[in-house]
Amino acid sequence: PDRPLHGRAEHGSEDAGVTIIAFLDMHSDASRYFMKEIFPKIKEEYIDSGNARYYSKSYIAIDSINKKDIDFEYSIAMECVKKISAEKYYDAYFDLFAGAGDIQETLIKHNISIDGYQDCIRDEDTFKELYKNAMETKNLGIAGMGQRFYIGIAGGDNTVLDGVPNYAKFNRTIRQYEIQLGN
Repeated sequence: PDRPLHGRAEHGSEDAGVTIIAFLDMHSDASRYFMKEIFPKIKEEYIDSGNARYYSKSYIAIDSINKKDIDFEYSIAMECVKKISAEKYYDAYFDLFAGAGDIQETLIKHNISIDGYQDCIRDEDTFKELYKNAMETKNLGIAGMGQRFYIGIAGGDNTVLDGVPNYAKFNRTIRQYEIQLGN
């Protein structure tokens, strides 16, 4: 099941020992490739089996917030979905990556209140959260990279994968942590 954890939405079992934290650029071909070709294999082998859980993190820079560019649009949309209807976060997230339509169409498809969304995007707290996310992106040196993954145990002791490695690299990395956990 999906649920918020410490302000983050997670996908998978809360009992899973291995964590996969993904910073993805929603309009990048490489990120879309990951979601279409690699993520389904990870989901089938590790998330659905209860051995790993997935966290998406906002890929946003302060400049994007100031310019209100496409990264801003996706980031604020997902922040508002998390606030309004956290249990629908990953349904909307996966649909946006699949190119299922624009943000408003995705919200309507998942019965997320457009009025609530409009209120959320005008809420000062939403912007504070986006700036916090942008500072995290900056401090981690991710801005301009497009994709970064942190794979570890309980969100710590991470292996960092930049770009979109092939499935074999993800598989080896996840297996190393499973072995540490005795799986």
